[in-house]
Amino acid sequence: ANSERRRNWLKDRMIFQIGMGSRYPIMGETGMGMGFGIGAEYITRWGVGLYVSGGMLPKGDDNDFEGIQLEGGYGYKVGINYYLFPKNPLHLGVSASYGPVYFDHNVEPNAEKVRPLITVNGYQFDILISYMTNEWYYLQFSVGMYYAPALGKTTPEENPSLRYQSEFSSNVISSVVNPDGMSKTGIVFGIAIGYALPELFPDDTEKRRRQREKERNRSK
Repeated sequence: ANSERRRNWLKDRMIFQIGMGSRYPIMGETGMGMGFGIGAEYITRWGVGLYVSGGMLPKGDDNDFEGIQLEGGYGYKVGINYYLFPKNPLHLGVSASYGPVYFDHNVEPNAEKVRPLITVNGYQFDILISYMTNEWYYLQFSVGMYYAPALGKTTPEENPSLRYQSEFSSNVISSVVNPDGMSKTGIVFGIAIGYALPELFPDDTEKRRRQREKERNRSK
């Protein structure tokens, strides 16, 4: 535990994060295109991490239509990560998660001149590059893809990005600007910073190292 090169930086770490993009908790088509949120993750000694995040999509002005606003909303993500290179400050990882994966806004505003938010749940798979040592700070970049099965459906009851042309017609058209509706797959990315607590379940060697460090600090 005394050798920096032998330390497992990932072992039994709890991390509190703030971020933006697809993991905090969603990316999308309109407005700023990104959500903002907070999250928490626990990484076990085997490099497997469990995480949850929640966040918001801010309400804003529509850049394409004057006098129209875009509806805001909330979302979440739950997932599992697996990290490599535990003894290196840079950790490559992979992630699988579930939750809202993409959003857009209905092309037709409501009576309050607000375009309603359309979100869809699905699965997301990311490659992670994280920086974490025995210090408190944590940084992570992610890039991946989402898969939303509902967006592959052909009826408005199953696919939220479609609608009937009118209440008297069975013709199905897009609810969003894209005439084909929202895509069931897409590329997503995000960034997060965080506070990483020390190893929560240290072994005897690590306990002794911490005690020696406290004594050194006390003697200064």
